[in-house]
Amino acid sequence: MTQYAQDIALRRSRPFYFVQVGAMDGINFDPIYDKATKNSWHGLLIEPLKDIFEDLKHNYSAQIGLNFVNAAIDGSQKSA
Repeated sequence: MTQYAQDIALRRSRPFYFVQVGAMDGINFDPIYDKATKNSWHGLLIEPLKDIFEDLKHNYSAQIGLNFVNAAIDGSQKSA
């Protein structure tokens, strides 16, 4: 997360929303977890691996305003 985005999030008077693709378990290799939990951010967390996805939901279980999706994101484009 860039310092710019972090500054914007901290100055807002309403909830800050984020989307995290590849959220892992919400703790390991996660630059958002501490800020999201301490500042009550709202967000969408996406993780494709089922076992890690379950850990993700567990690790954020005390937080409100979060949505979790167990899916992979594919950046390829298919032509019609």
